[in-house]
Amino acid sequence: MPRNIVSGDFYWFKIIENKTVIVTADCTGHGVPGAFVSLLGISFLNEIFAENSALASDKIVNKLRDKIKISLKQKGAEGEQKDGMDISIYIINNTDLQMQYTGAQNPVYIVRKNPSTEFLKSIENNKKIRIYAPNNSDYSLIELKPDRMPVGIHLLENEFSRQDFQLLKNDLIYSFSDGYADQFGGEKNEKLMSQRFKNILLSLVEHKIDDQKKILHQEFESWKGYNSQLDDILVIGLKV
Repeated sequence: MPRNIVSGDFYWFKIIENKTVIVTADCTGHGVPGAFVSLLGISFLNEIFAENSALASDKIVNKLRDKIKISLKQKGAEGEQKDGMDISIYIINNTDLQMQYTGAQNPVYIVRKNPSTEFLKSIENNKKIRIYAPNNSDYSLIELKPDRMPVGIHLLENEFSRQDFQLLKNDLIYSFSDGYADQFGGEKNEKLMSQRFKNILLSLVEHKIDDQKKILHQEFESWKGYNSQLDDILVIGLKV
């Protein structure tokens, strides 16, 4: 749902042999400036995969950052435009359901019914994974946390990291830009925020994916009320 006619959010999807690749991106700005960076992102992703389709998720995002910085002539000079994008990329092996994930400011949520004790123990000391398990739900939301830097020039740049995660049949994967959670509305005219967004996603799990999309839209419109849409909105849902 673009805020204007064109959008600074974009998605990119590709099936390569036995792997599914999904990218969710939120570029600086919205409207024409955001759409310009979106076009660069889509073009560079096509280039990267044409050069080497076997790259891991972290290598893809590192290469994307290099191309963005060169294209926008970003050298870290004072007063320089810091255009770029927040992004999540996940690559699913369709044979064994092993998933690679790399995030630049953008997390990925995985909703699963009653995660096993073994799984919960395996992530106890993993600071890149957070579990949200409300008492009134049979499902838990597993958050894969991103690196805290954008795809573009940044004060403290490091190599982007990769998380490997074992998916299970019937897992639900959600990736998104921040537009949905940042929308003002409700009785107090406040931001929806990530906590409410998580609860909405958990309320959708028994519905078919097409129905989830409709309900998600209805929930947003109900929350927004008479307010204007604040930002571009992108939410991707996938059932394993």
